[in-house]
Amino acid sequence: MNKLFLAVALFPCTIFAQGSLTPPGPPAPSMKTLAQIEPRTPISALPFTINQAGSYYLTTNLTGVSGQNGIIVQTRNVTIDLNGFELVGVGGAVNAITAGPSATNLVVRNGTIHSWPSHGLAVAGVTQGRYETLRLLRNSAGGITVGPGSIVANCNLEANAGATAISSSLQTGTGSIVRNCVVRTSGGEGIRVGYGTAVIDCTIEESGGNGLFTDESCTVRGCSVTLSGLAGIDAGPGNTVEGSSCGFNGDVGILASEGTTIKNSTTYANAAEGIVAFNGVTIETCTSRINGAGGIFAGRDTSVLNCTISTNTGHGILGTTNVIVKNTVVTRSTLSGIQLDDHSTVAHCVSSLNRSNGIDVAVSCTIIDNTANQNLRNGIVVNARCRVGGNTANDNGAFTASGAGFWVIGDDNQIERNNAVHNYIGFLIQGSFNLIVQNKASDFTNAGFSLNAANNREAPIVQDPTGAQPWANFAY
Repeated sequence: MNKLFLAVALFPCTIFAQGSLTPPGPPAPSMKTLAQIEPRTPISALPFTINQAGSYYLTTNLTGVSGQNGIIVQTRNVTIDLNGFELVGVGGAVNAITAGPSATNLVVRNGTIHSWPSHGLAVAGVTQGRYETLRLLRNSAGGITVGPGSIVANCNLEANAGATAISSSLQTGTGSIVRNCVVRTSGGEGIRVGYGTAVIDCTIEESGGNGLFTDESCTVRGCSVTLSGLAGIDAGPGNTVEGSSCGFNGDVGILASEGTTIKNSTTYANAAEGIVAFNGVTIETCTSRINGAGGIFAGRDTSVLNCTISTNTGHGILGTTNVIVKNTVVTRSTLSGIQLDDHSTVAHCVSSLNRSNGIDVAVSCTIIDNTANQNLRNGIVVNARCRVGGNTANDNGAFTASGAGFWVIGDDNQIERNNAVHNYIGFLIQGSFNLIVQNKASDFTNAGFSLNAANNREAPIVQDPTGAQPWANFAY
């Protein structure tokens, strides 16, 4: 029997009925629309006005039109992605991007804006904006001007702002953040910010005016400011300046208004003082070196703590009244190392190799536990009603001709437990009613103690401690 016939006979096929082959309706689209793929609105020509919220993007490099702004934003909640392209200005055009005050929550990012006759970004009336990863070049009135509560991050600005010192390459309203920006060759100021703003990790170079100008209650951290025409950092009242560096600026390195704190910062080779501090400023753990008009000027009620001040033209530290200088090293100034006015304190400091006096204070001051060595004139100079205790003054003045370890000019001072070695005169005391106890002068040329004994109150001056009273002074 045929094998194929046998297989069919033994295993008959079962055939099931199928459904209708008629389509239920016309074919539906199976691909996404362009709006679904790219849910943003393209900008392909200028000028362009945005009056609906949403996301917009450039499709190519765009050039401005004379007499017109480039992109005009008239509503809130708008994002503009330059998409890596350029907005290019032309003669007679105005701003690259501008917006009215109703355009809150504006975002602009990722592209280049250059050569606009006015501003690159002119959005000073916009609150809560964010501007990031932008490059702004050669915009005549300024690069970025933004409103309160804005964030400007990771932007690079070069050759923006006009030649006037009050124009700014980057300017913010109040309560903003400027972070990780580089600002170079500004015609006016590099960065100017409103009160309550933080400027973090920015580099500012070659500004025509101030490098960085801050209003009240701002924070500056981790910034480098160099080659400004005026001050490196002009800090408003109540600022904090921390971990920053100001060098080679045309005026002061850091100008600190009342109530400001400066910490862990460096001023180097500025044309004027390294730091000028108005009233009530705290300067802590700072370095000020090779500045053209002094290391630090300290206004009333200022504290200078744990600082290093070296090789400045003028005074190392020049202060007014109620100034405190502690744990600070001051060397190689062309004038006095530390010179302070009334009611001030100098404690635990080193002031050496200065071309005038090491420490020079006025009335009612406290000078304790300091070292003043190898200064060209005198070690420590005080006027009246001061307490001078536990200090060392060695090798001051011209050993064979002039200079005192301690020069007491006025009356009613208390001079105790001090050490003067290898000075022309150990203690030169010219005033009256001074108390002089437990001091030592040795290896002097002219005299250990030069004073009018009738008008002062001094313990005996002896050479040998054997049998000496506890308050004795020693000269040998």
